[in-house]
Amino acid sequence: MAASMRSIFSVTRFGSRISSQWKQHPSGQILIQQVRWKTKNSQKNKAPHEAKEKAKWTNQKKNANVEEKKIIRVNTRQVVDDVWIRALYAEPMYTALKAIEMHKEYAQPAMLDNMEGMIVAKMTLDFSTKKKTKFMKPFKELVRLPHPWDHGETRNILAFCKEPGDIEAAEKMGAVYAGGLDLIKRIERAEVLREEFDYVISTFDIAPELMKIRSMIKDLFPNKKNGNISQSVTEMMERFRNGHRYEVKKTSLESEGTVDVAFGSLTMTNEQLEQNLKEFITAICAKRSPDLGPFIKDALFLCPPSTEQFLVDLTSFMPKSQKKIEEETLTAKAEDSDDEVVAAKS
Repeated sequence: MAASMRSIFSVTRFGSRISSQWKQHPSGQILIQQVRWKTKNSQKNKAPHEAKEKAKWTNQKKNANVEEKKIIRVNTRQVVDDVWIRALYAEPMYTALKAIEMHKEYAQPAMLDNMEGMIVAKMTLDFSTKKKTKFMKPFKELVRLPHPWDHGETRNILAFCKEPGDIEAAEKMGAVYAGGLDLIKRIERAEVLREEFDYVISTFDIAPELMKIRSMIKDLFPNKKNGNISQSVTEMMERFRNGHRYEVKKTSLESEGTVDVAFGSLTMTNEQLEQNLKEFITAICAKRSPDLGPFIKDALFLCPPSTEQFLVDLTSFMPKSQKKIEEETLTAKAEDSDDEVVAAKS
């Protein structure tokens, strides 16, 4: 065997190259001696290898952009005739009144024979807030309509009130339970169970006593936001017994929500349907400040089982932002001053 044997291997660690050198001592023992070579500055400052973007060496992205531009350009074409190919033109937008009238025409006995059908507004909502990373949560509510109809639901209402007149009024209007401290004690003793009622209403004078049973009624606990605490028992009973429900849900996008609102039957007059729609839109838009922009992004009117749907402009039904109100006020003042100048000259 030779006087010395060596086998060298190296790895890279912390920017330096470390090698191990093997030697055989005259005594027969094998010694390992580490040798370190300093890495050059050019090697330290060398940028790591990065793969090129796929779009730089293929035409896939370029082709996609060309196709997208074609779709946008074609879909901006406005309809000018009575007959058109939907895929090649922008979707026509109608007023609420016009869409209602068209659904009534389609529902005639000679066509779909659906004169008692319910007309539904399918709306997409903007869930954005003042913070870019924060979005609204889904919500639901009961709305009192100026022209209600039978909703077909059985609603069990529990009413908390101290005054004998309020208790009597709640019972007369159909509350399953109505009372004050005695009713609270019955709930504490489990004589009245959570499954026996769907809604809870309360007057202000007994609200502090309800803290004892807050954990028992949970999400039904009265608060102003839900509209189930007021001094008027009759108004609350009317709303929760005959009000119509809507429920806003989130879409696949966090920044959007959707809601389907049935606002009346085709047997109603156009004015009644518009008034019901206005009441729903007012309640929905109250959940978000108009200064953030239009809450309703788009809306479609449907009338199942018909497959016809019409894109509707609901701008006139939505509340105006403070900025918009100020602009309209200034414009009106400017027009009035111009009229006064013209009148003075004449």
